[in-house]
Amino acid sequence: MAQYDVDSIQVLKGLEAVRRRPGMYVGGTGKVALHHLLWEPVDNAVDEAMANRCGAISITLWPDGSAEVSDDGEGIPPYWKTEESKATLEIALTTLHAGAKFDDGAYRTSGGLHGVGIKATNALSQWLVAESRRDGLCFIQAFRQGVPVDGVWVMPPESNVVEDLASILDSSDGSGLQKVRESALCTLGSAHTAYGKLPARARKASRRRGFASGSTIRFKPDPEIMAARRFDRPMIADRLQQTSFLVSAAFAFEDLRRKRPFRQVYDGKHKGHSGLAGLVAYLNHDAGRTPIAANRAPIAVSGSFENDDGTVEVEIAIQYTDDPDGDIVSFVNTIPTKHGGTHVSGVRTAISRALTSIGKKRRKLRDKERIAGVDTLFGLTLAISVRMPEMAFTSQTKDELTSPISGGVSSAIYAPLVDLLSKKTKLADAIVALCTAAAAERRAAARAKKLTARRSLMMDLGPDLSKLADINTNGLQGTALYIVEGDSAGGSARQARDRTIHAILPLRGKVINTARVKLAKMLTNAEIRSIIAAIGGGFGREFDISAMRYGRVVIFVDADVDGGHIAALLLTFFFKHMRPLIQAGKLWVARAPLHRIQVGKESIYTLTEAEKDALLRKHRRKSELRITRFKGLGEMSPAEMRATTLQPGQEFDEKGKPYRSILNKYHVQITLDDTHRAAALVSRLMGNAVAPRREWIEETWLELDTEGNGP
Repeated sequence: MAQYDVDSIQVLKGLEAVRRRPGMYVGGTGKVALHHLLWEPVDNAVDEAMANRCGAISITLWPDGSAEVSDDGEGIPPYWKTEESKATLEIALTTLHAGAKFDDGAYRTSGGLHGVGIKATNALSQWLVAESRRDGLCFIQAFRQGVPVDGVWVMPPESNVVEDLASILDSSDGSGLQKVRESALCTLGSAHTAYGKLPARARKASRRRGFASGSTIRFKPDPEIMAARRFDRPMIADRLQQTSFLVSAAFAFEDLRRKRPFRQVYDGKHKGHSGLAGLVAYLNHDAGRTPIAANRAPIAVSGSFENDDGTVEVEIAIQYTDDPDGDIVSFVNTIPTKHGGTHVSGVRTAISRALTSIGKKRRKLRDKERIAGVDTLFGLTLAISVRMPEMAFTSQTKDELTSPISGGVSSAIYAPLVDLLSKKTKLADAIVALCTAAAAERRAAARAKKLTARRSLMMDLGPDLSKLADINTNGLQGTALYIVEGDSAGGSARQARDRTIHAILPLRGKVINTARVKLAKMLTNAEIRSIIAAIGGGFGREFDISAMRYGRVVIFVDADVDGGHIAALLLTFFFKHMRPLIQAGKLWVARAPLHRIQVGKESIYTLTEAEKDALLRKHRRKSELRITRFKGLGEMSPAEMRATTLQPGQEFDEKGKPYRSILNKYHVQITLDDTHRAAALVSRLMGNAVAPRREWIEETWLELDTEGNGP
């Protein structure tokens, strides 16, 4: 056993801690973490806009895999900081817990908390170039994996060396740095503590006219650390579009990675609406929702209150539509809080109280009747923006607000909302009627849930549940329910499975499209009822993930067009009616191999044409190669399924103890990074409206990446 002594204690210097534990700072190394690297410089630019020092922000995705964020704010202070023996620009990029957002001096409100963000981007980048345009000069510094390549160079105002430095740093030898260094007016040192301390030739160069201040950050994610390295254009575009409604700055977005560049400017306006009302209008248009007749235009109210740290400003916008699921987006100092938090709970309480008060005043509710918070969400698209001096989140990624402001938010919003609804009586009556109808449907769903929980009545709920090949173990660990396409494939899967972890439920055919039907119609579909009964946690807003009869649910369909359609229908159902299943990471897709390649006595299975071609190139000298292409699951024998998709894997519990699991390389997890984008895509592709679907296809098909990275 290793000794725990003095030598065991390590001191991580600089940004080494970030590189060692990226999960602590950006939430991991996957897709969400990759984009967090981009959001840090974007949020810094937005902070400049909130401070009324910036009117234009540009984001560019370059063909080399790097990203660039530029703004026309004041620029990062660059000069030498004597007490730290470093230039301030270098401190801002390399010293953890250093920044200008710890008090209300430079920024009254901002998205920064700990002075960590942009340092994490620097630490997890293969290289980064920072430029500050200030006092009529350009201050440039380059970094590799968070370590400065050299000091801060002072460049003439007409300099445009960011792109040159990016190209130089991207090369293996870094040749060309010396040439850029020689073109500098000087390198900041201990004598250069302010503009007036710069050499005379630098001050002379700075007096040229037409100079714009601001900052630019260009970085390339480090492949040694980041598992995901390709930026998602639609995800970025949606974030910029939403943020544009929160600040006065315009966002210019360019994606230069393809032959046909993408360029778009977001100015915070949508069909005559701006601010949070514009954001709500955009969200509903993007998702294909139709507002109810009395709520054609979004309504917005705002308020404020005082806490120990100062003034907290709250603004909300609401609009009720024909989409029962609705949508909630929330922000704190423009930072999206995808898991909500205390500000969201406060607003929900205020809406519930306001609607109950108006309903009783308008005699639409009985004396003891009240509108529950969960029922106010039926059909509601809600945008919430809070601006506050100090805030606390669950983590550095700022997904959920924990600051104790729920009561203050509720009080600040309640009175103006009641006042507005008192004036808009038709709107108030329509919303109250919608919420009471939602309550009735919720109670009906609760009764249906009780029915599904009764194992003895499962046959009544799902007439085909007799085909369920259940597991023969009581624990959920490592288990899954496989929803298999067709009786033939279901038969092979039943013979190939491990009875302790694989439960098999064959489907007769395509399930109903649950994006287009009401709840009552959905429950007439035998396949849907069988799935609900087999999983055992109910459905809809009353879905209880703790009541599931299996650890995971797996979609197992053919790798063809029909299989893809069935998978899309099932994904739509789970997103609409069992969303917590996806959010908890319990929904998976099992991929069947496309080919079996016999190399002598060895059988090798491949999932894609590219894998097959690579394998053939590897074994091109061998004469005995036999290739079988599977047209569907029904063509696979139980032995082939057992050797591939249904081969048991291994996982580890919290104590590090291994256990048998359904997971192997043939399984892909379904994730939900952005609820709004997912809802919009489901509505666009699976909804009744043809025009949005055609528009999406026309916009997307030419942008598709043959490597599977999407548009």
